[in-house]
Formats: sequence, structure tokens, C-alpha cells
Amino acid sequence: MNLEIVRYSFFHSPKGTLRYTEHLPPHVHTDDHALCNCTTDVKVRPQGEPHEVQRGIQLCTKRDPYDIHLNLREDGSADCGIKWPRKPNAPHAYFWFSPMDHLKVEVTGTDDAPIRVFYADLYFGPKVDTTRFFNGHSLTRLKDIHLLAPDAVWIHACEGGREAMTVLSPDHAETLAWQVHRVRCSTLRNAALNALREEDLPAMRDAFLTAPDVVQTFEETTDWLLQVLKTLPTTELARHRRSLEGELGGPAPRPSRVHPSA
Repeated sequence: MNLEIVRYSFFHSPKGTLRYTEHLPPHVHTDDHALCNCTTDVKVRPQGEPHEVQRGIQLCTKRDPYDIHLNLREDGSADCGIKWPRKPNAPHAYFWFSPMDHLKVEVTGTDDAPIRVFYADLYFGPKVDTTRFFNGHSLTRLKDIHLLAPDAVWIHACEGGREAMTVLSPDHAETLAWQVHRVRCSTLRNAALNALREEDLPAMRDAFLTAPDVVQTFEETTDWLLQVLKTLPTTELARHRRSLEGELGGPAPRPSRVHPSA
């Protein structure tokens, strides 16, 4: 496992925002084309205090042929990316863990390509931010989300003004595994949040690496996500997501009640 600490400092200037980047271990400076037009990457730290600072930890590993990285940010979010660097069209998978009990899955290919594109929004328990459904454009019509069990694992989908959801069977091994890895991801996030409070980058690195079980937790988390990816067409996640596609093609939307699926 390789670990990288990054700190971005943003400064006001007459020509727009300047971003100064610090890496541990140090990187050769390269232009970041993902920056917006109003922000310029600079090699020398500007004078004065930054108006904004962003910190993060990235963990990287390789499981041939996969390159895997896990980004942990100080806002509590995390994302795991899995890439096939030598495959045509660079297929990839992303798992975004938000601090609000939401996991977003995006897959653009698998080894034998039985699934070309796959998206799913997985939620844990009843306390979720429903204002983000429909990309924030419409209110949810689901009425009983607050009645879900605290350990419920469920999938929500919306399209064209329609929405549907399904709850994974609470006794299924895959449901239990998602619950375990939700906790493991929280362990890594908490370790990162504590480490990123340190003043300098070496202290952040040391604080993270000395947190209990972070290396083992990272390995277990990436092992599970790789297993999901390799078996995606036959997972409960994919089966339940397919069932929602049928519901989204049904009659005009109306208030829905939630219920566990078989």
C-alpha cells in the first residue's frame, strides 16, 4: 500500500485564484487540466494566508491487472477507484462513499464485459438526504423511508420524474457484507479526519498510519469491492437494480410505500 498526503492552499490575486499544492511524498509539478479557468496552479507559495485549504489522503495499491486508489477527504467523503490501465477504452469502477450513508456505484466495464455500464445508489438506514434525489430538482414521493430499520440496506433509482426503491433482504450474506464495509469505510474516514487536523504533512502521515488497523481495513475494503466488481452481474446489488428498471417503466408516478424485497 502506498500513501500520499496532499494539501491545496487557495489564494486571492488580481488575476484570479492561485492554488499552491503540497504533496507527501513530493511530486514533480505538472499542470492540472481539471482546474477551472479562474484558478491557476503555481509552483511557489504566494505570500499571505490562503482563503481556503483542502486536505486529503490517498491510498493506492495494485492487484494485477487492477490499479486501486482510495481518496479520503476532510469533508468526510471517500471514493474508491478501480482501473484497468492496459485494457481498451480504460474501463473503470468508482465507489463513492458520502458521509450521509450513501454509496454511489459507477462501473463502465468488467473483465469479460457482461455489463458495459452500471449505476446504482445504495443507502444505509432511514436517515438519508432525500433532497439530493432527482439531482435536487424534485421532492421524493416515498413516504415511509423513516420507518426503515437502522441497518436496512436499500437502493433508490429515479428517471424521467419516476422513482422506485427496493430494500435488500436483511438476512442475505451480501447485505450483511455491505453493512460490515460501511463500518470499515467509517473507520478509515475517522482515521483520516483525525490525521488531517495535524499542522504538517509528515505529522498527518504518521497520525494516519499509527491509527488502529488502517492498513488491514484498507485491504479488506478493497478486497470486498474487487469481489463485487468481478461478480457484478450475479450480485444482489445488480439483481435489485434491474428490478427497479422495470418499476421505472411502469405507470405515472405516484406516492410509493417501501417494503423489503425477497
